[in-house]
Amino acid sequence: MASRTHRLFIAVPLPDHVRRAIGEELPRQLPGWRWVAPERYHVTLSFLGELHGSDLEAVREAMAETAERGAPFELRAASIGAFPRPSRAITVWVGVAGDTEELAALQADLVSELSHAGFVLEAREYQPHVTVARPRRPQPLPEALRHLFDAEFGSWTVDRIQLYESRLSSAGPRYELLDEAPFPG
Repeated sequence: MASRTHRLFIAVPLPDHVRRAIGEELPRQLPGWRWVAPERYHVTLSFLGELHGSDLEAVREAMAETAERGAPFELRAASIGAFPRPSRAITVWVGVAGDTEELAALQADLVSELSHAGFVLEAREYQPHVTVARPRRPQPLPEALRHLFDAEFGSWTVDRIQLYESRLSSAGPRYELLDEAPFPG
């Protein structure tokens, strides 16, 4: 019997006050776009894709090893932008500022641990962000968002990483928290 697969990612969680600040400001600006629900906001560190249940323990061990070497640091949710570019948006995001060198080091350490555990990961430059919307088809960001290019949505202390399973449905993805690895201290 084949084991069930899990669509997994590891992320830095956002606190409620930052989620609320983003959720209250942005949805009014882009009616008709597909919005990510505020409870699903996060900063992805590594998307693992479809893995078998037998892989979960190795993922948890890689997370724990990474977190043991981590130390709390500060981030801010700030600005708005789009991938691949504002003139042809397919993903609208809120940027991440603050101790971004620490965030990049955490992400690189996690990817190294996962690679040593045998996981094959995407080889692309890390661009930390919070996905907030996707248009139904590629289009320019509306002028109404220009005032948010320098917006600040709040700061928080990063003190853990979390493992999520993403379950896809016609109503959009549902994220289930499977585990977390706190930093020492």
